[in-house]
Amino acid sequence: MPPLKLQDGKGLVVHISGGSGLRRNRRLEIENRACGSSFGPLAKVRVFSEGCNSGDVPEWEAVLGYAVCGSVANSQLVAIACEDATLHILHTDTGMTFVVFLLLCLDQVSFLCTLGFT
Repeated sequence: MPPLKLQDGKGLVVHISGGSGLRRNRRLEIENRACGSSFGPLAKVRVFSEGCNSGDVPEWEAVLGYAVCGSVANSQLVAIACEDATLHILHTDTGMTFVVFLLLCLDQVSFLCTLGFT
Protein backbone atom coordinates (compact mmCIF):
# COMPACT_ATOMS: atom_id res chain seq x y z
CA MET A 1 0.00 0.00 0.00
CA PRO A 2 1.30 3.49 -0.77
CA PRO A 3 2.60 5.77 1.99
CA LEU A 4 0.51 8.66 3.23
CA LYS A 5 1.38 12.12 1.96
CA LEU A 6 0.56 15.03 4.22
CA GLN A 7 -0.54 18.22 2.45
CA ASP A 8 -0.35 21.50 4.36
CA GLY A 9 -0.86 19.65 7.66
CA LYS A 10 -4.58 19.44 6.91
CA GLY A 11 -5.10 16.44 4.67
CA LEU A 12 -3.60 13.55 2.82
CA VAL A 13 -3.65 11.86 -0.57
CA VAL A 14 -3.48 8.12 -1.25
CA HIS A 15 -3.09 6.79 -4.79
CA ILE A 16 -5.13 3.67 -5.56
CA SER A 17 -3.96 1.32 -8.31
CA GLY A 18 -6.69 -0.03 -10.57
CA GLY A 19 -8.10 -3.48 -10.00
CA SER A 20 -9.27 -6.07 -12.48
CA GLY A 21 -11.51 -5.29 -15.43
CA LEU A 22 -12.13 -1.74 -16.60
CA ARG A 23 -11.19 -0.09 -13.32
CA ARG A 24 -8.71 2.73 -13.66
CA ASN A 25 -6.34 4.22 -11.14
CA ARG A 26 -7.90 6.57 -8.63
CA ARG A 27 -6.91 9.07 -5.95
CA LEU A 28 -8.26 9.20 -2.39
CA GLU A 29 -8.22 12.69 -0.87
CA ILE A 30 -8.92 13.36 2.79
CA GLU A 31 -9.34 16.89 4.11
CA ASN A 32 -9.51 17.36 7.86
CA ARG A 33 -11.50 20.38 9.09
CA ALA A 34 -13.11 20.62 5.63
CA CYS A 35 -16.35 22.06 6.96
CA GLY A 36 -17.94 22.93 10.26
CA SER A 37 -20.97 21.64 12.08
CA SER A 38 -22.67 22.29 15.40
CA PHE A 39 -20.64 19.34 16.76
CA GLY A 40 -17.28 20.59 15.50
CA PRO A 41 -15.15 20.33 12.37
CA LEU A 42 -15.78 17.49 9.91
CA ALA A 43 -13.40 15.54 7.67
CA LYS A 44 -14.22 15.09 3.99
CA VAL A 45 -13.23 11.92 2.10
CA ARG A 46 -13.36 11.90 -1.71
CA VAL A 47 -12.28 9.54 -4.48
CA PHE A 48 -11.37 10.90 -7.91
CA SER A 49 -10.54 9.19 -11.20
CA GLU A 50 -6.93 9.46 -12.24
CA GLY A 51 -6.31 12.72 -14.06
CA CYS A 52 -9.16 14.61 -12.37
CA ASN A 53 -8.50 17.78 -10.39
CA SER A 54 -9.72 18.40 -6.86
CA GLY A 55 -12.26 20.86 -8.27
CA ASP A 56 -13.84 18.16 -10.46
CA VAL A 57 -16.81 16.02 -9.36
CA PRO A 58 -15.56 13.02 -7.32
CA GLU A 59 -16.67 9.44 -7.93
CA TRP A 60 -17.94 9.51 -4.35
CA GLU A 61 -17.68 11.61 -1.22
CA ALA A 62 -18.18 10.93 2.50
CA VAL A 63 -18.03 13.07 5.63
CA LEU A 64 -16.62 11.87 8.96
CA GLY A 65 -17.17 13.44 12.36
CA TYR A 66 -13.53 13.41 13.50
CA ALA A 67 -10.15 14.20 11.99
CA VAL A 68 -8.48 11.39 10.09
CA CYS A 69 -5.18 10.10 11.49
CA GLY A 70 -4.31 7.75 8.64
CA SER A 71 -5.64 5.84 5.69
CA VAL A 72 -4.70 3.06 3.30
CA ALA A 73 -6.54 1.91 0.22
CA ASN A 74 -6.50 -0.63 -2.57
CA SER A 75 -8.81 -1.37 -5.49
CA GLN A 76 -11.41 -2.96 -3.17
CA LEU A 77 -11.24 -1.28 0.27
CA VAL A 78 -10.49 2.07 1.86
CA ALA A 79 -9.55 1.93 5.56
CA ILE A 80 -9.64 5.19 7.52
CA ALA A 81 -8.53 5.65 11.16
CA CYS A 82 -9.97 8.68 13.00
CA GLU A 83 -8.97 10.57 16.15
CA ASP A 84 -12.01 9.20 18.00
CA ALA A 85 -10.43 5.71 17.84
CA THR A 86 -12.71 4.43 15.07
CA LEU A 87 -11.76 2.56 11.93
CA HIS A 88 -14.02 3.09 8.92
CA ILE A 89 -13.90 0.53 6.10
CA LEU A 90 -15.43 1.68 2.82
CA HIS A 91 -15.88 0.07 -0.59
CA THR A 92 -13.46 1.75 -3.02
CA ASP A 93 -15.93 1.78 -5.92
CA THR A 94 -18.94 3.22 -4.09
CA GLY A 95 -17.86 4.65 -0.72
CA MET A 96 -20.43 2.49 1.03
CA THR A 97 -19.43 1.11 4.42
CA PHE A 98 -18.81 -2.60 4.96
CA VAL A 99 -19.49 -2.24 8.68
CA VAL A 100 -20.68 0.81 10.59
CA PHE A 101 -17.22 1.27 12.14
CA LEU A 102 -14.75 -0.54 14.38
CA LEU A 103 -13.57 0.84 17.71
CA LEU A 104 -9.79 0.69 18.08
CA CYS A 105 -7.65 0.71 21.17
CA LEU A 106 -6.95 4.37 21.90
CA ASP A 107 -3.19 3.70 22.08
CA GLN A 108 -3.17 2.64 18.41
CA VAL A 109 -4.87 5.84 17.30
CA SER A 110 -2.68 7.98 19.57
CA PHE A 111 0.37 6.45 17.92
CA LEU A 112 -0.91 7.35 14.45
CA CYS A 113 -1.71 10.89 15.57
CA THR A 114 1.77 11.41 17.04
CA LEU A 115 3.25 10.52 13.64
CA GLY A 116 1.65 13.67 12.27
CA PHE A 117 -1.26 12.29 10.26
CA THR A 118 -3.79 14.78 11.64
